[in-house]
Amino acid sequence: MRLMRKSFLINIGLLLLISGLFWLTQRPPTISSPQQLTQIQTDSINRIHIQRQHNDLLLVKSTTQGDWHLISPVLAKANPNRIQFILDLLNTPVFSQQSDDLDLSPFGLSPPQIQLLLDHHLFEFGNTSPLNKQRYLHHQHKVYLIADRIYPLLLANPSSFLDNQLIPSLSNKQPRLLHVSWIGLERPDGFLSQVEGHWTSSDNTLNPDQIGALLTAWQHTQAANLQIVKQPPAEAGATLSLQLEGDDTPINYHIQFTEKAMILQQHQHKLQYHFPIAIKTQLFPDA
Repeated sequence: MRLMRKSFLINIGLLLLISGLFWLTQRPPTISSPQQLTQIQTDSINRIHIQRQHNDLLLVKSTTQGDWHLISPVLAKANPNRIQFILDLLNTPVFSQQSDDLDLSPFGLSPPQIQLLLDHHLFEFGNTSPLNKQRYLHHQHKVYLIADRIYPLLLANPSSFLDNQLIPSLSNKQPRLLHVSWIGLERPDGFLSQVEGHWTSSDNTLNPDQIGALLTAWQHTQAANLQIVKQPPAEAGATLSLQLEGDDTPINYHIQFTEKAMILQQHQHKLQYHFPIAIKTQLFPDA
Protein backbone atom coordinates (compact mmCIF):
# COMPACT_ATOMS: atom_id res chain seq x y z
CA MET A 1 0.00 0.00 0.00
CA ARG A 2 2.80 2.37 0.92
CA LEU A 3 4.60 1.39 -2.32
CA MET A 4 1.53 2.23 -4.40
CA ARG A 5 1.17 5.58 -2.62
CA LYS A 6 4.84 6.37 -3.19
CA SER A 7 4.54 5.42 -6.88
CA PHE A 8 1.43 7.61 -7.19
CA LEU A 9 3.23 10.64 -5.72
CA ILE A 10 6.21 10.09 -8.03
CA ASN A 11 3.89 9.97 -11.04
CA ILE A 12 2.17 13.17 -9.93
CA GLY A 13 5.56 14.84 -9.52
CA LEU A 14 6.67 13.71 -12.98
CA LEU A 15 3.42 14.96 -14.47
CA LEU A 16 3.90 18.38 -12.88
CA LEU A 17 7.50 18.49 -14.08
CA ILE A 18 6.52 17.57 -17.64
CA SER A 19 3.71 20.16 -17.58
CA GLY A 20 6.15 22.81 -16.37
CA LEU A 21 8.69 21.97 -19.07
CA PHE A 22 5.96 22.01 -21.72
CA TRP A 23 4.81 25.47 -20.56
CA LEU A 24 8.35 26.77 -20.70
CA THR A 25 8.91 25.49 -24.24
CA GLN A 26 5.56 26.77 -25.54
CA ARG A 27 5.74 30.21 -23.91
CA PRO A 28 6.27 32.97 -26.50
CA PRO A 29 9.71 34.59 -26.34
CA THR A 30 9.99 37.77 -24.35
CA ILE A 31 10.00 40.78 -26.70
CA SER A 32 12.63 43.29 -25.76
CA SER A 33 12.25 46.99 -26.47
CA PRO A 34 12.71 47.69 -30.21
CA GLN A 35 16.09 49.10 -31.12
CA GLN A 36 16.26 52.39 -32.99
CA LEU A 37 17.09 52.49 -36.69
CA THR A 38 20.40 54.41 -36.45
CA GLN A 39 22.65 56.16 -33.98
CA ILE A 40 22.88 59.28 -36.17
CA GLN A 41 22.09 62.55 -34.37
CA THR A 42 19.24 64.49 -35.98
CA ASP A 43 20.95 67.86 -35.50
CA SER A 44 23.95 66.66 -37.53
CA ILE A 45 21.88 66.56 -40.75
CA ASN A 46 22.14 69.57 -43.08
CA ARG A 47 20.49 68.34 -46.27
CA ILE A 48 17.32 66.41 -47.10
CA HIS A 49 16.76 65.06 -50.60
CA ILE A 50 13.46 63.26 -51.31
CA GLN A 51 13.66 61.34 -54.57
CA ARG A 52 10.28 60.28 -55.93
CA GLN A 53 8.88 59.30 -59.30
CA HIS A 54 7.39 62.59 -60.48
CA ASN A 55 9.31 65.32 -58.68
CA ASP A 56 12.24 65.60 -56.29
CA LEU A 57 12.33 67.81 -53.22
CA LEU A 58 15.50 69.36 -51.85
CA LEU A 59 15.66 70.95 -48.39
CA VAL A 60 18.79 72.57 -46.97
CA LYS A 61 19.62 73.88 -43.50
CA SER A 62 21.05 77.39 -43.30
CA THR A 63 24.64 77.42 -42.01
CA THR A 64 24.11 80.79 -40.32
CA GLN A 65 20.59 80.69 -38.83
CA GLY A 66 20.05 76.92 -38.63
CA ASP A 67 16.65 77.26 -40.35
CA TRP A 68 15.53 74.88 -43.08
CA HIS A 69 14.49 76.01 -46.55
CA LEU A 70 12.93 74.25 -49.48
CA ILE A 71 15.26 74.82 -52.45
CA SER A 72 13.43 72.93 -55.18
CA PRO A 73 10.87 73.26 -56.74
CA VAL A 74 10.48 76.69 -55.03
CA LEU A 75 12.66 78.68 -52.64
CA ALA A 76 10.85 79.22 -49.32
CA LYS A 77 11.21 78.61 -45.59
CA ALA A 78 10.32 75.07 -44.56
CA ASN A 79 7.94 74.08 -41.78
CA PRO A 80 10.20 73.14 -38.84
CA ASN A 81 7.72 70.55 -37.52
CA ARG A 82 7.66 68.72 -40.86
CA ILE A 83 11.46 68.75 -40.98
CA GLN A 84 11.73 67.29 -37.49
CA PHE A 85 9.18 64.63 -38.40
CA ILE A 86 11.45 63.50 -41.27
CA LEU A 87 14.62 63.59 -39.16
CA ASP A 88 12.95 61.49 -36.47
CA LEU A 89 13.28 58.57 -38.90
CA LEU A 90 16.88 58.27 -37.72
CA ASN A 91 15.84 57.02 -34.30
CA THR A 92 12.52 55.40 -35.16
CA PRO A 93 11.95 51.97 -33.52
CA VAL A 94 12.73 48.88 -35.61
CA PHE A 95 10.37 45.91 -35.24
CA SER A 96 12.15 43.45 -37.54
CA GLN A 97 15.29 43.27 -39.63
CA GLN A 98 17.01 40.90 -42.02
CA SER A 99 19.93 40.90 -44.43
CA ASP A 100 19.27 42.17 -47.95
CA ASP A 101 20.91 39.14 -49.64
CA LEU A 102 17.52 38.12 -51.06
CA ASP A 103 15.10 39.22 -53.76
CA LEU A 104 13.92 42.71 -52.79
CA SER A 105 11.03 42.78 -55.28
CA PRO A 106 8.40 41.26 -52.94
CA PHE A 107 9.12 44.08 -50.48
CA GLY A 108 8.58 46.80 -53.11
CA LEU A 109 12.27 47.70 -52.88
CA SER A 110 13.41 46.82 -56.40
CA PRO A 111 12.96 49.55 -57.39
CA PRO A 112 12.04 51.38 -54.18
CA GLN A 113 8.90 53.51 -53.94
CA ILE A 114 10.80 56.53 -52.56
CA GLN A 115 14.45 57.25 -51.76
CA LEU A 116 15.35 59.59 -48.91
CA LEU A 117 18.85 61.01 -48.56
CA LEU A 118 19.75 62.59 -45.22
CA ASP A 119 23.15 64.03 -46.07
CA HIS A 120 24.83 60.89 -47.51
CA HIS A 121 22.67 58.39 -45.59
CA LEU A 122 20.30 56.59 -47.97
CA PHE A 123 16.92 55.18 -46.92
CA GLU A 124 14.71 53.35 -49.42
CA PHE A 125 10.99 52.82 -48.80
CA GLY A 126 9.05 49.81 -50.06
CA ASN A 127 5.60 48.30 -49.56
CA THR A 128 3.80 47.67 -46.30
CA SER A 129 3.65 44.23 -44.72
CA PRO A 130 0.26 42.56 -45.32
CA LEU A 131 0.34 41.22 -41.75
CA ASN A 132 0.81 44.38 -39.69
CA LYS A 133 0.88 47.26 -42.22
CA GLN A 134 4.38 48.26 -41.13
CA ARG A 135 6.64 49.70 -43.86
CA TYR A 136 9.63 47.90 -45.39
CA LEU A 137 12.74 50.07 -45.30
CA HIS A 138 16.11 49.31 -46.92
CA HIS A 139 19.19 50.83 -45.27
CA GLN A 140 22.82 49.75 -44.96
CA HIS A 141 22.30 46.30 -46.57
CA LYS A 142 19.39 45.41 -44.30
CA VAL A 143 15.62 45.32 -44.71
CA TYR A 144 13.71 46.69 -41.71
CA LEU A 145 10.09 46.91 -40.67
CA ILE A 146 9.12 50.26 -39.15
CA ALA A 147 5.87 52.05 -38.29
CA ASP A 148 4.33 53.58 -41.40
CA ARG A 149 4.40 57.20 -40.21
CA ILE A 150 6.81 59.13 -42.41
CA TYR A 151 5.98 57.64 -45.84
CA PRO A 152 2.71 59.58 -46.38
CA LEU A 153 4.53 62.86 -45.70
CA LEU A 154 7.21 62.01 -48.27
CA LEU A 155 4.42 61.70 -50.87
CA ALA A 156 2.86 65.07 -50.02
CA ASN A 157 2.78 68.12 -52.28
CA PRO A 158 5.85 70.38 -52.07
CA SER A 159 3.75 73.13 -50.46
CA SER A 160 3.06 70.77 -47.53
CA PHE A 161 6.68 71.17 -46.45
CA LEU A 162 6.50 74.96 -46.22
CA ASP A 163 6.06 77.24 -43.23
CA ASN A 164 2.54 78.69 -43.42
CA GLN A 165 3.36 81.78 -41.33
CA LEU A 166 3.23 84.93 -43.40
CA ILE A 167 6.13 86.29 -41.32
CA PRO A 168 8.26 83.22 -40.59
CA SER A 169 10.59 83.11 -37.61
CA LEU A 170 14.36 82.95 -37.95
CA SER A 171 16.29 80.82 -35.46
CA ASN A 172 13.03 80.38 -33.50
CA LYS A 173 12.67 84.15 -33.18
CA GLN A 174 10.09 86.06 -35.16
CA PRO A 175 11.13 89.51 -36.41
CA ARG A 176 8.89 92.32 -35.19
CA LEU A 177 6.49 93.88 -37.67
CA LEU A 178 6.81 97.66 -37.77
CA HIS A 179 4.67 98.77 -40.70
CA VAL A 180 1.79 97.50 -42.85
CA SER A 181 0.40 99.42 -45.81
CA TRP A 182 -1.96 98.63 -48.67
CA ILE A 183 -2.96 100.35 -51.88
CA GLY A 184 -5.40 99.65 -54.69
CA LEU A 185 -8.04 97.78 -52.69
CA GLU A 186 -11.79 98.46 -52.73
CA ARG A 187 -11.25 100.65 -49.68
CA PRO A 188 -9.08 103.73 -49.04
CA ASP A 189 -5.33 103.18 -49.12
CA GLY A 190 -4.04 102.89 -45.60
CA PHE A 191 -1.34 101.91 -43.16
CA LEU A 192 -0.56 100.74 -39.63
CA SER A 193 2.79 101.72 -38.20
CA GLN A 194 5.00 101.87 -35.17
CA VAL A 195 7.61 104.63 -35.18
CA GLU A 196 9.94 105.05 -32.19
CA GLY A 197 7.46 103.31 -29.94
CA HIS A 198 4.45 105.34 -31.10
CA TRP A 199 1.50 103.75 -32.92
CA THR A 200 -0.01 105.53 -35.91
CA SER A 201 -2.65 104.67 -38.48
CA SER A 202 -4.34 106.08 -41.54
CA ASP A 203 -7.59 105.53 -39.64
CA ASN A 204 -7.77 108.34 -37.09
CA THR A 205 -10.57 106.60 -35.19
CA LEU A 206 -8.22 103.87 -33.93
CA ASN A 207 -6.56 104.20 -30.55
CA PRO A 208 -3.00 102.85 -29.93
CA ASP A 209 -4.29 99.60 -28.43
CA GLN A 210 -6.41 98.89 -31.51
CA ILE A 211 -3.50 99.62 -33.83
CA GLY A 212 -1.25 97.34 -31.78
CA ALA A 213 -3.86 94.56 -31.92
CA LEU A 214 -4.08 94.82 -35.71
CA LEU A 215 -0.30 94.72 -36.10
CA THR A 216 -0.15 91.70 -33.78
CA ALA A 217 -2.78 89.99 -35.95
CA TRP A 218 -0.63 90.58 -39.03
CA GLN A 219 2.48 89.46 -37.13
CA HIS A 220 1.06 86.03 -36.26
CA THR A 221 -1.30 85.29 -39.12
CA GLN A 222 -0.99 81.84 -40.68
CA ALA A 223 -2.24 80.71 -44.06
CA ALA A 224 -4.85 77.97 -44.20
CA ASN A 225 -2.87 76.51 -47.09
CA LEU A 226 -0.10 77.38 -49.51
CA GLN A 227 -0.01 76.81 -53.25
CA ILE A 228 2.91 76.81 -55.65
CA VAL A 229 1.82 78.41 -58.93
CA LYS A 230 3.52 78.52 -62.30
CA GLN A 231 3.73 82.29 -62.70
CA PRO A 232 4.47 85.28 -60.46
CA PRO A 233 1.57 87.74 -60.06
CA ALA A 234 0.91 90.56 -62.49
CA GLU A 235 2.56 93.83 -61.56
CA ALA A 236 -0.72 95.76 -61.67
CA GLY A 237 -3.37 95.49 -58.99
CA ALA A 238 -3.66 95.83 -55.24
CA THR A 239 -0.51 95.46 -53.16
CA LEU A 240 0.41 94.92 -49.54
CA SER A 241 3.72 95.98 -47.97
CA LEU A 242 5.21 94.64 -44.72
CA GLN A 243 8.21 96.26 -43.04
CA LEU A 244 10.12 94.13 -40.52
CA GLU A 245 12.51 95.23 -37.81
CA GLY A 246 16.13 94.97 -38.94
CA ASP A 247 15.25 94.86 -42.65
CA ASP A 248 15.39 98.05 -44.71
CA THR A 249 13.63 96.43 -47.68
CA PRO A 250 9.85 95.92 -47.32
CA ILE A 251 8.19 92.67 -48.40
CA ASN A 252 5.62 93.41 -51.11
CA TYR A 253 2.67 91.17 -51.94
CA HIS A 254 0.03 91.13 -54.61
CA ILE A 255 -3.30 90.92 -52.77
CA GLN A 256 -6.54 89.46 -54.08
CA PHE A 257 -9.96 88.82 -52.54
CA THR A 258 -12.35 86.16 -53.77
CA GLU A 259 -15.74 85.22 -52.39
CA LYS A 260 -14.16 82.76 -49.94
CA ALA A 261 -10.49 83.68 -49.63
CA MET A 262 -7.82 86.32 -49.30
CA ILE A 263 -4.78 85.41 -51.40
CA LEU A 264 -1.32 86.94 -50.99
CA GLN A 265 1.52 86.31 -53.41
CA GLN A 266 4.95 87.86 -53.00
CA HIS A 267 6.15 89.80 -56.02
CA GLN A 268 8.41 87.78 -58.35
CA HIS A 269 7.60 84.60 -56.39
CA LYS A 270 5.43 81.62 -57.24
CA LEU A 271 4.11 80.94 -53.75
CA GLN A 272 0.55 81.89 -52.75
CA TYR A 273 -0.76 82.20 -49.20
CA HIS A 274 -4.47 81.39 -48.94
CA PHE A 275 -6.50 82.71 -45.98
CA PRO A 276 -10.21 82.33 -45.21
CA ILE A 277 -12.10 85.48 -46.14
CA ALA A 278 -13.19 85.98 -42.51
CA ILE A 279 -9.62 86.99 -41.63
CA LYS A 280 -10.15 90.30 -43.46
CA THR A 281 -11.97 91.77 -40.47
CA GLN A 282 -9.01 90.89 -38.21
CA LEU A 283 -6.37 92.52 -40.43
CA PHE A 284 -7.89 95.64 -41.95
CA PRO A 285 -9.27 98.42 -39.76
CA ASP A 286 -12.19 99.32 -42.04
CA ALA A 287 -13.13 95.79 -43.15
